Amino acid sequence: MRSTRAVSITLWLLLLLACALIIERTQFSADLTAFMPSEPTKNQKVFIDQLKSGAASRLILVGIEGADTETLVSISREMSRQLRLQQAFTLVNNGEAVDDEEKREFIYTHRYLLSPAVDAERFTSAGLHDAISESIALLASPAGLLVKPLLTRDPTGETVQLLNSFNHDAGPQIYDGVWVSPQGERAILLLQTQVEGSDIDGQQHAMAIIQTTFEQITKAEAVSARLLMSGPGIFSVTSRETIKEEVKRLSIVSTVIIITLLLLLYRSFTAVLLGTIPVFTGIVVGI
Repeated sequence: MRSTRAVSITLWLLLLLACALIIERTQFSADLTAFMPSEPTKNQKVFIDQLKSGAASRLILVGIEGADTETLVSISREMSRQLRLQQAFTLVNNGEAVDDEEKREFIYTHRYLLSPAVDAERFTSAGLHDAISESIALLASPAGLLVKPLLTRDPTGETVQLLNSFNHDAGPQIYDGVWVSPQGERAILLLQTQVEGSDIDGQQHAMAIIQTTFEQITKAEAVSARLLMSGPGIFSVTSRETIKEEVKRLSIVSTVIIITLLLLLYRSFTAVLLGTIPVFTGIVVGI
């Protein structure tokens, strides 16, 4: 009888140990694309790619408020400078003109794909004549210094056409070269993370970098301001933390209620403890 009991306890402990090892080595993923079809259509593939690593899914909109406009602009400048040094971000934009050789080279290399002026007529004899004439005419304009080095490399002026398409009045308010809200009560930054939008842990790490950088700057400058963040990654991190806190709270409350009821029923802590062993075992095996 005792040997049978010892064997049962030993097997039970071995089962718990095996389950613990499996749980430790299991990789839990929060990737929502796992719920997509295993053989998606072309449209679904585009949707999955955008959901995981699309530009919009990796954007974080940052707002700084709670101080005068000059202070907000100063914080925005310093914050942008420090965040551009971080590998966690591929883009940090606060409205300032930043000399980025890599991006300028990208625009030049892909000018024919990006230029709004390129169409079927652009490279006909008449189209080339008009385009080159426009480029030559620009030499006598205030933009001549910009056009001259590009004329031999880009005679049709696609780079200039592309840059002109970026210059429009629609956009955030500019104060001293930095994006601010219309009333100047908030400075604005736009960031793009290196990690995919579906990588919630990576997004949380990016949030921590932004928060830490902001706190260091405000402490060093001895100013008081508030940091706001929004974006798909922020929503994912916030939702996950909310769910975790709710599950934790409900688990604690339900456990206390169940144990209280069992104590009232059995009037013995030992009996209640023995009764929780099968429940605990089932939870471990279920995971």
